[in-house]
Amino acid sequence: MADPDLLAEVRLGRTMPVRDRLAIYRDAVCRSLVSLSVDIPDSEGFTACVRATPLGVLRITEVKSQSQIVHRTSRLIAADDERYLKVGMLLTGRCVVTQHGREAVLGAGDLVCYDTAAPYGFWMQSPFALAVFMLPATHVEHRLRGFDQVTATAFSGREGVGAARRGITPREFRALALRPQDAG
Repeated sequence: MADPDLLAEVRLGRTMPVRDRLAIYRDAVCRSLVSLSVDIPDSEGFTACVRATPLGVLRITEVKSQSQIVHRTSRLIAADDERYLKVGMLLTGRCVVTQHGREAVLGAGDLVCYDTAAPYGFWMQSPFALAVFMLPATHVEHRLRGFDQVTATAFSGREGVGAARRGITPREFRALALRPQDAG
């Protein structure tokens, strides 16, 4: 189960043995997102940064890394207690996201929706930066009927719905989360 309160930021560089980097990265991804299977084809030069920030019930996780294949399987779904509805914003790189029989090809700036209660996959085709916005389904599912109809659908970050995110970066969301609350 995701617990961003236990994980603020993990940076993995080449000074650490590869096996340790991969184990720490997989643990950081699963602790900040949900239980996932992570395959990194070129692990020798592997580097990564995972940063999680809570903002009320919203959880924001940024992942910067290199090419990899990530899967959420039925077995992993059964191991987690909570269901999340997610919006991923690809900041840099290219990736393909699959869920509910659909496939979305994303470029930098594009958005994709997905549901942790159903199997999905991410194929990160190049070094990437991804911001993931997670909401517990119990807080929003009654307002988002039909969410499963838009999973693994690319929304352009340059026009339409995706353009609404312009100018809003994960850094700005983190600043809101860390800002002292107004007294009174």
